[in-house]
Amino acid sequence: MNGTGVRWELGFLGAAAVVTGVACAHQPVRAQQRDDVIAVQAQQIDKVALAHAAAGEATTTLAKVRSVVRWAQQSFKWTYTDYRQRSVDEIIARKGGNCFEQTIVVAALLNELGIRTRSVREINIQPESRLRQWSAARRIAKTGPSASVFGYRHNDHVWMEFWDDAAGEWTPADPALDLVGFDAWLKARVGFGARPVHRILASRDMLVPVAIFAQMDSTMATRTVEYLIAGFNSAYDRRLEKLAAWSEWTTAIAVLEPAARGAFQGRVNLHERAEDILRAKIAYKKLAAEYSATKSPLP
Repeated sequence: MNGTGVRWELGFLGAAAVVTGVACAHQPVRAQQRDDVIAVQAQQIDKVALAHAAAGEATTTLAKVRSVVRWAQQSFKWTYTDYRQRSVDEIIARKGGNCFEQTIVVAALLNELGIRTRSVREINIQPESRLRQWSAARRIAKTGPSASVFGYRHNDHVWMEFWDDAAGEWTPADPALDLVGFDAWLKARVGFGARPVHRILASRDMLVPVAIFAQMDSTMATRTVEYLIAGFNSAYDRRLEKLAAWSEWTTAIAVLEPAARGAFQGRVNLHERAEDILRAKIAYKKLAAEYSATKSPLP
């Protein structure tokens, strides 16, 4: 770095991902100046070269996804939502983003490698927060019910699925939480064991998802059963379905799913379903307690 420019690298990629900025290295960069720098850097990014550099020596689809997700982990800082729309190139140049922004960058690079992807949106239960409720209420008043996807004890989250040719199925990948594959996803997102704490975002704060949808063109395909019922039960060798709280959990999920879909589509105010969200939380905690009481070893 010298007095006339800024030079930086994305993560571990070396020369393939180097971009050159124009801001003075010794002066504070104001917001508009910073935006101008990002715009210049974005014009210089070769996503094809970046995708291949991020994938490294990986040969299988699964290995390539893991490599690109790891690149994102090492290259991006976590940033909270500011409701600004940015291009993939601008997000890369910015070297930071929220879950949605990190996901679309990883998806774009995987697409350059010939890997099919689709965006996934979820509603998950969170620790109660009056500040989050207040912020959501303000957004609802301004933009409508679609802002109700976050609130007092719930929040939304974005990740992705990729088509794994070897497995012949859509497989989860969460760039923000560094999760690739069903086993990693299930243990980190619905498992009763210790949750991994990520340097960007603590997934343990997400108690459990309650509705999951994959975006397919203009439609939303439900993935709730695959992850939160069939996948969840399978991760525990189908022992959960034998517990008394299992029916409470599956019922709570079935009630919430259409409401969550409606919220994502801007038709339903999820804040009006606060009692249903609470029932799902209670059902999950009862399920965890019942499973623990069986004294079965955690997977």
